[in-house]
Amino acid sequence: MALCRASFRFFLIYKVAQLEKLRGFKAWLILLYGILLCLSPLLKLIE
Repeated sequence: MALCRASFRFFLIYKVAQLEKLRGFKAWLILLYGILLCLSPLLKLIE
């Protein structure tokens, strides 16, 4: 669920012209953090 929200927000930032000021390195970090939040429970199961 977190990955869906993070990726949707990331998509909106790059799609909507009014959100241009939010584009950049921080947006990529937020997307990476969302992916890590979703993958960490799966990695714990593999352990």
